[in-house]
Amino acid sequence: METRLLSIAAGILLCLCTGFGAALAQPQQVEVFCDNDYAPYSYASEGEAAGIYTEILTRAFDRMEGYRVEITPVPWRKGMSLMKTGRGFALYPPYFRPKVRPFMDYPASVLNEGYSVIGNTDLAQKEPRVWPDDFKGMTVGINAGYSVPELERARAMGVIIREGESSRENIAKLAAGDVDAYINDKTAVFWTIKQMKAQGGLEPNQADALAAVMEISREQGYLGFTNRDEGRFPFRSDFIRKFVAEIQRMKENGEIQEILDAYVE
Repeated sequence: METRLLSIAAGILLCLCTGFGAALAQPQQVEVFCDNDYAPYSYASEGEAAGIYTEILTRAFDRMEGYRVEITPVPWRKGMSLMKTGRGFALYPPYFRPKVRPFMDYPASVLNEGYSVIGNTDLAQKEPRVWPDDFKGMTVGINAGYSVPELERARAMGVIIREGESSRENIAKLAAGDVDAYINDKTAVFWTIKQMKAQGGLEPNQADALAAVMEISREQGYLGFTNRDEGRFPFRSDFIRKFVAEIQRMKENGEIQEILDAYVE
């Protein structure tokens, strides 16, 4: 009888230990936010995250042992607020702006991008073009919350800055003549123009009248991490370490470039 009781007790203990071990082995659930309107880099498609960064980071996250990551698209301004208040863990794809955004850390760049001025073909033919010096008195559209180079100097020089909530909104304003120019990444702008033209959001003659005026700067896009979480995310250091290692591996083996090429060809 005693032997039987010991066997039962041992079995119960084994089950408890196994269950506890299984609980410990469960992956850490993590929510990462992304820009919901920065196609083709990062955007929402039927409520789900999509785009170049999304594909790159999804592959990286899937290979990071111990984590299960959910990506949530949000308006850029909301994403910045989540990082600034420490309520959100990470957001993509900010540019490197430590002075403007001291509440965010940038451990590893993901992609090379750039800011360009987009306007009509007449504006594109006028040279030379220096930002913001040659745009005095013009109305220039930007996406709300975006940190455009020399923005305050542009305002001080008399450039009228108009914020729009999305790339589509700013492109529509540009095509209608409500703004003289629009600043964003050139690849993102012309990908969106192509989509708007195909979907009837722009007339063919309107789309064909838009052109790149000049490049302002070359930038790198990051997965930015809040540094104001006050311990809300105790896994932060481990997650960042594994993420940096995986992104570096994807750069070195050419995987990131392959994903980018598939979108822009």
